[in-house]
Amino acid sequence: MLVDVKVPVLAESVTEATLLDWHKQVGDHVKRGDNLIDLETDKVTLEVTAPEDGVVKQIVKPSGETAGSNEVLAVIDTEAPNPSSSQAPEPQKKEVDTEVPRSSSPKAPEPQKKRGCQRGDQTEPGCA
Repeated sequence: MLVDVKVPVLAESVTEATLLDWHKQVGDHVKRGDNLIDLETDKVTLEVTAPEDGVVKQIVKPSGETAGSNEVLAVIDTEAPNPSSSQAPEPQKKEVDTEVPRSSSPKAPEPQKKRGCQRGDQTEPGCA
C-alpha cells in the first residue's frame, strides 16, 4: 500500500515551511517514526517522520523548496520487501590454514660450497 508523507498542520500564523535536508532517499527502507526530513518555519524546526514501515518510493518535493500544511512530500510503499531481509545470507567464510606443513622426510643435502682455488689446485674447474 502506498502511504503519503505530508507536511503536518502548521500554526495559523505560519503559511509555509522550507524543506531542509532529506535524511532518507528513494529506495531506503524506513521504520515508523524514522526522521525523513526537517522542515523550518519562521518560528520552529519540525521533524517529519515516517508514518509506517516501508520503502521510500518517491520524493515529491526536494530540499530547499517550500510546502504548506498537508502537502505531500514523499510516498512510502508499505508492501515493498525490506532490502536487508531479502538479501541472500552471506556465504560462510572458510578458514584457510596458512601454516606451512612440516615435512617428515629428511632435509635434502645442501650443495657444497666452492672452497676457492688454492695454489697448485688444478682439480677444480676454473683453477689453473
